[in-house]
Amino acid sequence: PIGYTAAYVLFGGTAPFVATGLVSLAGTPLAPGFYLMALAAVSALVVLFSFRETMRLPLTRTTVLEK
Repeated sequence: PIGYTAAYVLFGGTAPFVATGLVSLAGTPLAPGFYLMALAAVSALVVLFSFRETMRLPLTRTTVLEK
């Protein structure tokens, strides 16, 4: 519960401040949306390049690192 609460306070509490700052910095009300799209693209690239494909591996394995 403490981790959830801390994350909520840190990200939920600062979100309006960050969004207002982005709008005033970029001069467009769409700036927070562009920011979220950029974060989603970076997250997708991290997932694509850091996880192995497991499609052809047997389901009876106990760990991902087994061959």
